Amino acid sequence: MNRTGPWMMCGDFNEILRPDEKKGGRQRSTASCRNFNDMISCCNMKDLRFKGNQFSWVGRRQQETIESCLDRVFINSDWQAMYPASETEFLPLAGSDHTPVIIGIAEVYCPKRGQFHYDKRFSTSDEFIASVKKGWSLGNRDNQGGIQNKIHHCRREIAAWKRRTKTNSAERINSLKYRLDAAERCPHTPLSTIHRLRNDLNQAYRLEEQYWKLKSRNTWLQLGDRNTKYFHASTKTRKARNRIKSIIDDQGMEHFRDDAIGKVAEDYYGRLYTTSQHTDLGDIIAGIDCKGNLMKESIRLSFV
Repeated sequence: MNRTGPWMMCGDFNEILRPDEKKGGRQRSTASCRNFNDMISCCNMKDLRFKGNQFSWVGRRQQETIESCLDRVFINSDWQAMYPASETEFLPLAGSDHTPVIIGIAEVYCPKRGQFHYDKRFSTSDEFIASVKKGWSLGNRDNQGGIQNKIHHCRREIAAWKRRTKTNSAERINSLKYRLDAAERCPHTPLSTIHRLRNDLNQAYRLEEQYWKLKSRNTWLQLGDRNTKYFHASTKTRKARNRIKSIIDDQGMEHFRDDAIGKVAEDYYGRLYTTSQHTDLGDIIAGIDCKGNLMKESIRLSFV
């Protein structure tokens, strides 16, 4: 194998590396896994770090439940060096014999602080209304009659109510997925229980779709078309427009890390707006277009 650089292999390989990667059914021998092991060794690949249940396929053969690690993600050492924070997540079973797999690709861990968002789906809830009234009564008007303090207390009470009641439909979806996963894997689970869990999961998906419709600001499309993916993509697109992926400095070097991008931008603007005896305001204005954006020859940015 002469391929170089970082690369990844992922999907349903329909084979296992070791006999213990199969549960139930006829026992596999170590020799039967040799060809797959030789291929992975020849390509210098290894499993990407993962979380969740790696037994990604579940089926029944002659009334016996069988589980196997058929779906996986392999990477080489160059990939691991370039994206050390990457990982695979095996989701619960949800109506298929294969579990969904999500691959997260990241250079560094960047935890972000959550922001408060008002969710009008719960505006008719009695507990929600009581939380708003409580927050409004705790706040005080300022000397000019302003209500900022009252709004601040309302926001705190709403956030506390959401933490207590677990209103996030995504959390309910995850909970139902795990329950359905356990029911699918247990050979003694009645079909009526599995059907009930699937109906509950469909209802949770409808609420999640409504949430993303509100978040995406697209009010023209009617609910019921299962377009959660569209709403989610619309929301992500707005954020992606303003996200800087890379920046090129004066020496022509491209930087990708957030701290390096910030340093290059800081140095550039520091030089641009530093005044001196020979600085002319017209020279500065000439580097800015009519929209207030830097000209391409002044600084090049690469967006997602």
